[in-house]
Amino acid sequence: MDNLFKDIRYAMRQLGRAPGFTVAAVLTLALGIGANAAIFSAVYALLLKSLPFQSADRIVGIYEAHPQVAAGAEVTFPDYLDWRRQQKSFEQVSAYSTGAPETLSLAVDGRAEQVRKVLASGNFFSLLGATPQLGRTFVEQDDSVGNNHVVVLSAEAWQRYFGRDPGVLGRTVDLNGAAYTVIGVLAAGAAFPGAGEVWLPLSLLSKEEQESRVWHTVNVLGRLRPGVSVAEARADMQTVAGGLSLSYPATNGSVGVVLRPLREQLVGALRPAMLSLMGSVVLVLLIACANVANLLMVRAAADRRQIAIRQALGASGGRLFGQSLTMTLILCVLGGGLGTAFAAVTLPLLRVALSHTAGVTMG
Repeated sequence: MDNLFKDIRYAMRQLGRAPGFTVAAVLTLALGIGANAAIFSAVYALLLKSLPFQSADRIVGIYEAHPQVAAGAEVTFPDYLDWRRQQKSFEQVSAYSTGAPETLSLAVDGRAEQVRKVLASGNFFSLLGATPQLGRTFVEQDDSVGNNHVVVLSAEAWQRYFGRDPGVLGRTVDLNGAAYTVIGVLAAGAAFPGAGEVWLPLSLLSKEEQESRVWHTVNVLGRLRPGVSVAEARADMQTVAGGLSLSYPATNGSVGVVLRPLREQLVGALRPAMLSLMGSVVLVLLIACANVANLLMVRAAADRRQIAIRQALGASGGRLFGQSLTMTLILCVLGGGLGTAFAAVTLPLLRVALSHTAGVTMG
């Protein structure tokens, strides 16, 4: 143990005498480690970590397919209602809309804040299996005219606009000049879509949106029944869509259906980019390690005379190796610490950017 402390003191003195080498090695390691830590955290949150919803593997997005939009498009409100009534493959079918206007003006403490809104059907949160940390979420009765002036807040909105005041439950808030009663606050990480801040009942859609088979304004989710596969549900929904195309040939004549699992819906477009980015930062780390190894070799070559003198004075090869290893470990610890700090600073920014892109909050 005494030799270890001596090796640490010796290594610190040597590093202090070569500040250029020390700074270059530490920054090189910090860049490689920091980039890898930040990107891997994002990859884990988006691609590997379980989604914050109950049995999320059974939740699928259901879209209209058109000849011009084969990948799927938003759904008209009447089509959503028909799908919900006629399908046989889902325990629940729900809908939400983030359409214009995307934000509402929230009057709080004498100031106006722009908040991102989501309109959601009464069974939206029960389909997701999202439990609130305060109060309750929507029930079917909330999605009816006369009962629909209620609002659910995200955990972030509760913190940002109400200072986590538990007395917010039952409070009347002003949204675009209309009064809404706060009935619940979502658990942290349970917001869907991830950018949402306030959820209002879907029945607040305009009359035109609710009656038109031309206005594509809602997104549809379904929770598969136990034992039903995505392929079976797809066939079922194609049958429903075929019936609607016969009933409404002018608007639904060429409309099909596309089903995508929720994770694919959230991160499908990001997956190739995230994996490519992960591969790139791993390469950066390998290059950083190679560069530091070269710096250490150059440093060792410059210290050959000193090493030869110490050997002549009786220092063993094991002792010299231990001192060299101690110096390398100190560089790794310093680089790792600085890299972790770099990742801690950049990860929140990366989390916000990817969450808004993917539509789900990164944990």
